[in-house]
Amino acid sequence: MKVLLIGCGRMGSNTSESLKLQLPLGWLPLDHLSAIQSENEFELIGICDSNIEMLSTIANRFNIKILYTSYKDAIKETKPDIISIATRTPGRNEIINYAIANGVKGIHTEKPICNSILQTKAIIEFAKEKAVKLSYGTYRRYHFLYKQIKELISNGEIGKVIEIQVHHGKSSTLWSQPHAADLIVFFANTVEIEYIQGSCEDSKQCINNVLDGDPIINFGFIKFKNGINGLITSSDGYDTIISGESGKIIIRADGSEAFLYKKTPDSYLMKINKVFSGKEEALSGTQQAFKELILDIKGLNNNNINLNEIFASQQILFGLVQSHLSEGKKVFVSEIKPDLFITGRTGLNFA
Repeated sequence: MKVLLIGCGRMGSNTSESLKLQLPLGWLPLDHLSAIQSENEFELIGICDSNIEMLSTIANRFNIKILYTSYKDAIKETKPDIISIATRTPGRNEIINYAIANGVKGIHTEKPICNSILQTKAIIEFAKEKAVKLSYGTYRRYHFLYKQIKELISNGEIGKVIEIQVHHGKSSTLWSQPHAADLIVFFANTVEIEYIQGSCEDSKQCINNVLDGDPIINFGFIKFKNGINGLITSSDGYDTIISGESGKIIIRADGSEAFLYKKTPDSYLMKINKVFSGKEEALSGTQQAFKELILDIKGLNNNNINLNEIFASQQILFGLVQSHLSEGKKVFVSEIKPDLFITGRTGLNFA
């Protein structure tokens, strides 16, 4: 399958050496270009970036001959089967819609998918109409250990799920918290949200439904219609805790290891029952996302994320900010403003 990469920055093609040293098993390769080149079914047919200096640097480093500064020209001329999008969020919806309109079979895009629910809904509906497959850069759901834990939960290892808690630190809505929102949807195993409440840190005003910033989330609460509670906290450590009626599982530090705790008949305390760890030989989350996208395009339906889950995670993010702007009131999903636009800007940079 012919693949075109759009966006040659950190996630596109340039994972830093310092970040590589911090990552646990199952995270490398992280960037799109390395994952594409590791897959035998892919032919990289070109790269595109509006930054000519960055484009030239990456082309020289990886000996790539076909370069573009215009995504429209790149898509029209190369006619890719798949596009890989690692741009900043503003304008990403335009790239996705243009690609769908011009015959691509699949899209792998970084998170968040765009800057508003209105944009998200348009993308989701257009992709469904044209039967275009999407995978999404919330890589934890693609990791070996997270998938293993979800299977255990589905098999009833901790009984009925009661609560999912994600510790992602005090981090920004569009830059970092898509990971937390997606993990909650992933383990809740539903997209049916009842309401959302949130508290953020942001001094900027929302003017005409535009918030020019990327609010830091202090706390988020998501109530699903099946009764599960989702919590996003300010705790650091990248831990995910899934609590059930008969036990709980703690996934540590970006999937480095996990601990199963079980209730015992003779005590109200839970005790460690089993320890799990990542696999060195497993595909990275980025590689697995591309792998599943290929299978989905082929009709094998093996993509563990669907368009409705992407939409639900966006609802969580925008619902949290809307709740904050409403002094922490409950925001039912039907009340989320479709035109609430978050730019994702921090200083001169955008998520």
